[in-house]
Amino acid sequence: MGNISEPASEATPVESAAEPAGEQSEFDLGVVSTGNPAVDAALAGLDGLADRAIGEHPDVFEGVHQVLSETLVDLGQDGLVDS
Repeated sequence: MGNISEPASEATPVESAAEPAGEQSEFDLGVVSTGNPAVDAALAGLDGLADRAIGEHPDVFEGVHQVLSETLVDLGQDGLVDS
């Protein structure tokens, strides 16, 4: 039998996890204003979450949850939200 040569590698390159500049991530919902500066600031903390290490996500979510919870309590005390 003759020499069997290995075919050239046809593996496709692994695509980068980062989005190319200018493209919107499927998770990027854009800036949405709620009219409440504290809520808007908390939600802005979620920007770029996809670019952060997974291990950082719980701290980000906990921070946002804390601000949202405090804001609801404040609104409830002002009589703007039913408790």
